[in-house]
Amino acid sequence: MSLTYTTWKTAIANLTVVGETALADMYPLAIDYAEGRCYRDLDLLDTEVRDATTTTTANTRTFTLPTPSGTGSYYTIIDGINIVQSNSRTPVTQTTQEYIDFIYPSNVAPSASSVPAYYAMVDQDSLIWGPAPGASYTVEVAGRTRPVALSASNTTTILTDRYSELFVAASMVFAAGYLKNYGSQADDPKMAMSWEQLYLNLLKTATMDNDRSSGQGDTWTTNRASSAISNQRGAA
Repeated sequence: MSLTYTTWKTAIANLTVVGETALADMYPLAIDYAEGRCYRDLDLLDTEVRDATTTTTANTRTFTLPTPSGTGSYYTIIDGINIVQSNSRTPVTQTTQEYIDFIYPSNVAPSASSVPAYYAMVDQDSLIWGPAPGASYTVEVAGRTRPVALSASNTTTILTDRYSELFVAASMVFAAGYLKNYGSQADDPKMAMSWEQLYLNLLKTATMDNDRSSGQGDTWTTNRASSAISNQRGAA
């Protein structure tokens, strides 16, 4: 069953046997914890964004990543970068800063027609080209973003719509610690540990669904490292 911000709050209040008023300060913290954990563990296809709204600057090897179109967020993972010319894409290969500094030491493009062949991340928001671009080229950045968080003004997310049970379990792991309530969950004196185990069990099947929706079968390998949980799918 899908949830909304209101029904999620009610569910957490009922599961913790604490009124919503007492949990008011906890809700934003629980959302931040649960969403961060779920998005990192699942690597959801729904968080993939392609943005082609920015361009290179001639004779400048530094480049600032755009804010992904329509998200108001930032890239958490870069899957690929293309230089677009006349509706044709030229993939740019990721490498290290040391390689670019050694092979392409100049900040000035070798020629007016130079197109970057390599890039290296400098920090979460910027990179350098190798060689420096000789002109202004459209840059297409593909990667994963962090969706807008659940809140009173953003009442549903991909997690509340499609992975509601997983999101609730992650929320309850945080709630148990926040309330310092290691009391009963069905008379189990280890409430936080119980919810943690439930989260991990749900994550295994959610990961399978996500991999299948992404076209990731046993004989298909992505260019992203698999999560530890994904590697354990068949272990339990």
